[in-house]
Order: sequence, then structure tokens, then C-alpha cells
Amino acid sequence: MMSLDGTFSFALYLMSQKQANDLIDYLFEFMLSNDIPFRKEISELYSESEDRRRIYLCLKYKRCCISGDQIKFPHHVEHATKHGGYKHDKGDLYISPLSSKLHQLVHVVGEETMKKKYPMYDKIKLTNEEIELMKEIYPGYAEGYKKDLELND
Repeated sequence: MMSLDGTFSFALYLMSQKQANDLIDYLFEFMLSNDIPFRKEISELYSESEDRRRIYLCLKYKRCCISGDQIKFPHHVEHATKHGGYKHDKGDLYISPLSSKLHQLVHVVGEETMKKKYPMYDKIKLTNEEIELMKEIYPGYAEGYKKDLELND
């Protein structure tokens, strides 16, 4: 048997499951925030247990949730025009971080086909705190958002 005294290990007898999960969350965000490429399999594995967090971090760092490419603005799953346009967007619509090419594609093929073709595609509704951050990241996002109003699910 090999002894690894004094080295780093993910062995659960050395750290709790929560500590291991927190470290993985930190590393995933660190890689996104510093443009460090990682294998698709890593993102897929992270997505299996932390998909909402993955989508949120992709939004936060302007990365497509499928390709990892830069994005300019989040995809609104339900068109903001149905609610009177972006000036009435309260931030309560589902959004997804998609590259320009994939953003156009989802409008052509639809949500179901997109999810079948690209299992990494997903969408989220933001909390009030997250909306406030996205308003800083994406000028023009959620123009109708009022800080004092609670969002409805």
C-alpha cells in the first residue's frame, strides 16, 4: 500500500463532502473567471449535480453554456417583446447564456430540440440579488426591475 503523507487528497476521511463540493465550485468559477479552458467532460460532470450554478456562472462570466464562447447578452427563453419589450423586463423571465450562433439556432429549432441536440443547454430564473449583478454585467438587462418587488415563480 502506498502512503501519501503530506500531500493533497480528496479522500472524504480528510475533508467533508461539503468541503469537497465547495472546492469544486471554487475551481469551476476560477477557471471560468480566468479564461482557463477545461475539457467538455468536466463541464458535463459539473452540470450533472450543479447545473443551476453552472448556468449562473456562465451568465456571470459571459460564457456560452454549451460552447464556452463569449456572449454579449443572455437569451430570453420567452421573448421580452411579449411583455412590452426590454424596458418592461423585470428580470423574472428564464434566461440562458448562449453564443450568437446558438442563440439564433434556439429561435429556429425551439427549446425541446435544443435540449436534445445540446444536453448542456439549460435556463434559469434569477433571484433579486442575481438580477442586480446581471444589470451591472449586461447593460439594458431587466430595465423594468424594481429592487423592492419580490419576483414570482
